[in-house]
Amino acid sequence: MKKILRSMLPATIAVLASSAALANPIIQNGIESIDLDLGVNQVEIHVHNSNQSNFLGDLSLALQTTHLDIPAGGSVKCSKGNDFNSARIGFGAFNPTFFDALVVHKTDFPITGIEWTGGQWLGEAMDPNYAYHVPVASLKDAAKPAYQVDPLAEVEAMRQAYVNNGGTDLGFYRTDHEVVLDRKVSVHATCWTGISTNAIATKHVPLSVKVVYDGDEDLANFKLNAQLVTPNSPQLEAAYIPFDVTSGKILAYTPVYIGSCPKDLSFRSTIKTNGEGALLYRVLENGQVRYQSPLIEVDKNSDDIQEDYVYELEWDGPVSLQKKDREFVLKIASKAANEDGYPTFYNEFDRVDWSHTCTPKLKVGLGGSNGGGILIQNNGQQGQQVPAPSVGYNSQQPAQTPARATTTTPEPAQATREPASREPATRTPAPGAGRTPASSMPDPQ
Repeated sequence: MKKILRSMLPATIAVLASSAALANPIIQNGIESIDLDLGVNQVEIHVHNSNQSNFLGDLSLALQTTHLDIPAGGSVKCSKGNDFNSARIGFGAFNPTFFDALVVHKTDFPITGIEWTGGQWLGEAMDPNYAYHVPVASLKDAAKPAYQVDPLAEVEAMRQAYVNNGGTDLGFYRTDHEVVLDRKVSVHATCWTGISTNAIATKHVPLSVKVVYDGDEDLANFKLNAQLVTPNSPQLEAAYIPFDVTSGKILAYTPVYIGSCPKDLSFRSTIKTNGEGALLYRVLENGQVRYQSPLIEVDKNSDDIQEDYVYELEWDGPVSLQKKDREFVLKIASKAANEDGYPTFYNEFDRVDWSHTCTPKLKVGLGGSNGGGILIQNNGQQGQQVPAPSVGYNSQQPAQTPARATTTTPEPAQATREPASREPATRTPAPGAGRTPASSMPDPQ
């Protein structure tokens, strides 16, 4: 029980402090007003690769911005009979009760203290050139995530998001990236109200912090002999071509279907790329791979990779009268042209939900002959049914003459289904598309 109390207590204090800090400004009896003005709305912190090596494995991120100078001014007006005592400025949100519980850096603040003296309000003017000097390294405090600034952690978060969307580490670190954080700067001031007693006032104002990673376009994923290849040389530029899958989408032409079965429903996948490399992609239905592409080579002039599919809804008895839900997912694995091996790690790019309710066509008995499945329409070429749960790709399997022509929604062309074949589908790009299927490939991971 004691361990539970110890682990919960800091969180409880943080919640109370955060709630109390929402009030703004907070002024106790003995103080009439408090003010804080910043001369800027946003500051920037830059991160860069500090290593002179062009090898990605030698990358060393470091702060290029070591400190912030934030122009600031303000005043506190003590009630009559009370004298100005002190003031502090901080990065975060001061609070009269919890003081600096939500502040990651603080220092004395030469604020204008206004007092009632000689029958009038008097206060010395503040230095108009004052700037709040903040070492960037001092802003890191993991215990105060909503108030801290950890530039290296922010760059890592951007890199992770970039990779999760199909990018590569090399592609990320060669280009510029930025994120804007909403933060606060605040003032804490006191006035004497009697022996050993102070009145406290606090106020915070918003400040945007832009964290910028400055990309290193000379990075490569292998080491080069500096005596043979110099920066910005043609050899170096040719070796550093990055490759990214910028988007992958699934379009369902009939996302909800209620009607007779068997029925052909159509959908399309579209993949956009940038650069030179190779990729594999899969279409999954409810977690099962329904289509596995061959290796597709892409150059910077390649068109979008677009594939049309016909899904044949089967009639399999009275249970088909009930609603069925199908979830289709597009996953893509990619690699840059100068990387060895096959793409092995699949990232999810899109998913679409289908629902359908089937009723039997005339003369179709219970448990009818249509087994269902996906047919591939390949730029006017006839496709084959892809039986589940096959996930492989056999480039040596010849195309079969279809047993039945299928009809589709207006946009895709016709497709066919071979009920006797149980081999996965083949895919042949259109001439001039800039993509070439590999002659063979290993089992996908």
